[in-house]
Amino acid sequence: MAALALEKAVLTMSMTTRRDESQGSSARNREIDPEADNHVRKLLTLTVVSGVLYLTTIITNIITGQITHKAFEDAPFGAPPEGLYWVGAVVGLILLVGMYMAVYIPLRKRLREGWYAGAVFATVGLIHAALSAVVAPGNLLLGLPGIALVVVNGIWLFIAFRPGVREGLG
Repeated sequence: MAALALEKAVLTMSMTTRRDESQGSSARNREIDPEADNHVRKLLTLTVVSGVLYLTTIITNIITGQITHKAFEDAPFGAPPEGLYWVGAVVGLILLVGMYMAVYIPLRKRLREGWYAGAVFATVGLIHAALSAVVAPGNLLLGLPGIALVVVNGIWLFIAFRPGVREGLG
């Protein structure tokens, strides 16, 4: 009986240690408020949803021809060379993924840096999506992901600034 209890205690300690190690060194030996942890899980989900929506917006713009080499022909300095345009598009997508990872990974580890990056990116994303909806109204296909981004980023900011969320992170 005592051996079974000892085995259970060792197993529990092992699982706790593994969970703490996966959260990063600053999250070790720290109690996480269950309510703040619930909010952080919501922020993680909203971060993924926002990333998917933003990617959907970019793909929709490419498919509908809003972002093409020809779309920039009327630009003040003319269109960039077509090859350079596609290099820029790929670099932009890599940067986009990097920005979302800069929010998601620290938040998953319950680190405050993810909260700060997320607050900045959600604010900029909210403003960008709102201005895009105002500048190009009337195209429902392009407008729906933008409207959804405004909503998702607004909810992200609302949850992030709830009392105790930032303070609950390491």
